[in-house]
Amino acid sequence: MIDGLRRSIAFAGFSDVQFEKLMKQAQFLKFAFGSSIHSFGASADKMYFLLSGKVRLFSSRQDGSEEQTACILGRPGDFFCLEGLAESITPLYGVRASSDVVVCCLPLNAVQAIAEKTPDSFDLWRQFARLYS
Repeated sequence: MIDGLRRSIAFAGFSDVQFEKLMKQAQFLKFAFGSSIHSFGASADKMYFLLSGKVRLFSSRQDGSEEQTACILGRPGDFFCLEGLAESITPLYGVRASSDVVVCCLPLNAVQAIAEKTPDSFDLWRQFARLYS
């Protein structure tokens, strides 16, 4: 699983030492079908890399109920909830497991601390964050 993450474009600018340091802070989490992974409007202090399964990103109605699906992610290495890298933007979507799911969860402050030491990587991460916001 970690080898797949290492080959991800998101970590292309990280040295092996930086990547290993980041992985020491990673949590590998399992979510059952239908489980909430990230609540709509919750702060983005963690980011997630999909390792297996599928997740659904959805918007919310004013009454708080789930609206339409914005996107389905289902490829290992797909990532979500990294808006916090783009000037503390709060994600405008929730994330729910569309199957049994395994994710790698990384604290954004750890990602940012390492990425800032590699300016090209940090710019790439911030561009990803803006695209997802």
